[in-house]
Order: sequence, then structure tokens, then C-alpha cells
Amino acid sequence: RELAQVVAAQPQNNQARALLGLCLYQLNRLPEAIRELEAVHRAQPDDLGVAYALAHAYLSNDQIAPATELVERVFNRLDSA
Repeated sequence: RELAQVVAAQPQNNQARALLGLCLYQLNRLPEAIRELEAVHRAQPDDLGVAYALAHAYLSNDQIAPATELVERVFNRLDSA
């Protein structure tokens, strides 16, 4: 609850949003977890930990296409680095 309050007060706090997304994932609140992780991924597209967590949340929510697209984008980015 406190973490959600931090995110509500500081929506640009990506570290808090990522932690909230991970907590929501652990609570099996997948749509909410995905929403938070997507927001962080948009702000920090090079953060591989967030990309991994988001892809895992997509898979857990039976969203195979978005998970596959995300993993492909990450691999393409790594190949070009």
C-alpha cells in the first residue's frame, strides 16, 4: 500500500513503479503489474531487468505476442550494441 502511495505521489519515480509492478506480479495482479511495468519500460527502454519482468508478466497473462515482440526488440538492441 505504501509503495502505491509513493507512485501516486511521484508517478515519474521509475524505481518505485518497477518495484510496485514486481509486487503486483507476485500478488498475481497481472493487468496492474503490466500497466506499471509498461510505464517504466517506456521511460527506460534500455533497462533489461524491466524488459525481462514485463515479458514474464505478459507470458504469465497469456499475452504471447507482446512478450515475443518485446524479447525480439531487446535482442535486436543487444545485437546492434
